[in-house]
Parts: sequence; structure tokens; C-alpha cells
Amino acid sequence: MPGSWCDYRTDRVPSGFGSHLELGGRAVTLGERSVLLGDASSQATKLLSWSVARRRHRDRARTRDAIARRDRSAGARTFCFVPAVQVACGAMSDRIESIPKAYRGVMIASTPGVVWWGRLQVTGLELLPLEGPLLLVGDHDSYWDTVAAGIAAAPRRQIRALAKSSMWKNKLLGAVLTGMGQVPIERGSGDSGALDRAIEELRNGACIGIYPEGTRSLGRALRARSGVGYLARAVPEATIIGGSCNGTVAIPRFPRARPQVRVEFFEFDRPAIAPEESPQQYSTRLLAQIRQRAPIEVAGRKRAGALAGRVPTWSPELAITGKPGGEGALEEALAQTAPKHG
Repeated sequence: MPGSWCDYRTDRVPSGFGSHLELGGRAVTLGERSVLLGDASSQATKLLSWSVARRRHRDRARTRDAIARRDRSAGARTFCFVPAVQVACGAMSDRIESIPKAYRGVMIASTPGVVWWGRLQVTGLELLPLEGPLLLVGDHDSYWDTVAAGIAAAPRRQIRALAKSSMWKNKLLGAVLTGMGQVPIERGSGDSGALDRAIEELRNGACIGIYPEGTRSLGRALRARSGVGYLARAVPEATIIGGSCNGTVAIPRFPRARPQVRVEFFEFDRPAIAPEESPQQYSTRLLAQIRQRAPIEVAGRKRAGALAGRVPTWSPELAITGKPGGEGALEEALAQTAPKHG
């Protein structure tokens, strides 16, 4: 059903399973044990339709239970938080890989903010392959981008994101991030060790999430870093998908105007890195396509107020490297949009 929306549960219920089935264009309600066949010509037709629906219901329930038993035997419980995420109906599928407890716990804890308060909408989920190396490249305006993308992708993949190493200074947070499978990276230093680990994870079939900008935009147009290009060149067999997030900067502004969080997975124009392209050029090309779908948004109420009407539009010519950690970010953003004299 292209272009339509439906609510679904991000668990391991097989694709198409639900409280209703469609038989010959007529709805069969399983839970109430009733059959609505409209102008069916005979009671025999009704009984036959109900028998078919009941058998399908039983077979799919058995399949679901078999998947749950497989996960328990592998030492991982089924990922079964139940947010009502809006997603294109054709995108519902079963995840193959098991989800670590720490990752599952963070996604469950974040569900109220992202799914219910943020009214998460997801498009393009079907583009994520169920297995094999996957490089997910996205924009970074808010800390909530990683969580929103993680929840959005959860029916199909676990995202192992490259995250700033300073987050591991807090031992408790570091333990959670490690348990989630996240990869620490020293920003701005060409951390070859982190990139080597990400390459190894990719080759082993993992989904690696990376932000070309390397840090939150905070209202600035930031230059793409070369890490995306190095990963794409090192693992050419990886599928490369874009992930744009909109509305995440408004999640912490509770209880003001309710946000509308949207995550879109999309295919890049020419996703493979060309032989003549440098890693920097490749990262810049992908970031330009991402920012077409996700214009720069400003995190923080005071910063957003100061930049009202002055948020820059991303372009390679305007982009700067930017200071990490937010120090001086407002001044840098204001300088990018200041009137040019002379």
C-alpha cells in the first residue's frame, strides 16, 4: 500500500500478521471470532472463510513462538517493546539478528519521548537489508537523532554508531554504550583505531551508523569529514543507505508544542564511492543529499531563539569544520549568516 500508513508493533510478529486478515477483499476479525463477509451468498462460505483465517492465525502464531524460542536459546530475549510507530505498510519485516539487552533497554526507555511524545513516522524501512554489511549515513542536529534512528530501524537492524569517545568517561554511560555495541571515536584526530574496528564490524555483517559532520550541527553548516569515504572504500560490498531525521531537536522541549519526528531511510544517488573520488569528496557528496531532506535544525531553546530566521542552508561553500562540544557554536552559526560587506 504505497503512500499509506499503518500502526504496527516493532517485535517479531511475522510480516502481515495482525488482528485482521483480508480474504477476497473482506475483513476477517480473528479476536472476536466473527466473519464480516458483506454480501456473502451462503453460510457455508462464511464458515469456510473463518476456517482459513483461523488456520493462518495458528500457523503464524507457531512461527512467532519458534522465533522466540530460537532467540532464548541464543541467550537473547525477543525485542518486544510495543510503540505505535507510523510506517509504510509494506515495510514490516522480521529482524534476523539478535538484539543485546543494553540496546533493547535503551530503546524501550526512549520510546515514550520519541514514539508517543514525538509521534515518530518512518519511511523507507524496507530499504534496510535484514543481514549483511550496512553503512547508515545520517544528519546530526540532536542527541536524539541516534535514538530515533535506532527505534526506526529496530524491526530490521541494530545500529552500531560511531560515538564521541568522551562519552565513555562516565563509567556507567560507557558500560551502557559498550553493551549496545557502539564504537568510541576520537573526533577530529583521524582515529584510525575506531575506523579499523568499524571496518571489521562491517565486514562481519554489522550495521554501522555514522554522521559525516562528526558532531551536532548546533545551527552551523558543518563540513563533511572523510570517515564515511574510508569505510565505503574499505568495504565495497556494504550496502550504503541514507537516514534523515527531522523534528528531533524539539523532543526535549516538553511540554511545549508537540514535535513531529520523521525518520526517512533513502537510497543515495550513486551510493558507491568512485575510483577518482577522495574520501572527503565522497562524504561531502552524500552529506549534500542528506541535507536536502533534513535541513539544519537548532538544538537548545536559547540557541534556537538567537538563530531564529538566521539558520544557514547547508552548502559545501559555506560549510566549516566547527568546534566540537558546542563551544562557540552560536558565534560560528551567526558568523555564517552575517551580511557580507565589501
